[in-house]
Amino acid sequence: MVKGRTIRQVGLSAFFLAAIATMAAAQNPPLYTRWQNYTVENGMPDDKVFCVAVDGDRVWAGTENGLVLIENGKVQRVFKPENGLVHRVVMAIAVDKSTGDIWIGTFGGLSHFSGGHFKNYTNLTSGLLNDIIYGVGILDHTVWVATTAGISRVDTHTGEWRNWSEFNAPFHEPWSYGIAVDEKNKVVYAAVWGGGLLEYHVDGDFWRPHTDPDEEMEMVLFRNQGLVHIIVS
Repeated sequence: MVKGRTIRQVGLSAFFLAAIATMAAAQNPPLYTRWQNYTVENGMPDDKVFCVAVDGDRVWAGTENGLVLIENGKVQRVFKPENGLVHRVVMAIAVDKSTGDIWIGTFGGLSHFSGGHFKNYTNLTSGLLNDIIYGVGILDHTVWVATTAGISRVDTHTGEWRNWSEFNAPFHEPWSYGIAVDEKNKVVYAAVWGGGLLEYHVDGDFWRPHTDPDEEMEMVLFRNQGLVHIIVS
């Protein structure tokens, strides 16, 4: 009996050790020791990079001097205003998974890259609140834009624009730094200077504010694991 109990104890211990090891492996991301750098020395238009977006095997990077396409480990193309980009300073990039189109937020408006061509939106030519853009997100067929004057949304099917600022939403100040979307729950998150984190429920058409003690929000990131990560000052 003692022998059998010992065997069961050893087997149970091994099971728990394996379970713990599996949980630890799931919680700890892989350690990357080999890095490949991209600078002006190997094709980048500028060493100041503000944003990155992964599009399958392609990587898009927004720099102070243009939009960069990296593929097969090399800088393949650089897009600047002379190539159709609305402004050279690229602050945000979003990939539309349903169409493969790229939406680019810049310091001079919003660019839509589709089929090798750019279509640009500015405050003067569209319903965009402001041309200074810090964040772009895509939820279904709508594109959400964080600007210095509030949040803009354009419906890509109808072309209709809708805007939110301190006049019709709980913005302490309109200066918006980031946009992230929860596709499953149909929720949009906006990081707003002086106003904390704003949470917009598409189905209910309402904003819910969240603030931290000093009410200064710098950026918001939404992770696929279901966690909202917030960086505050």
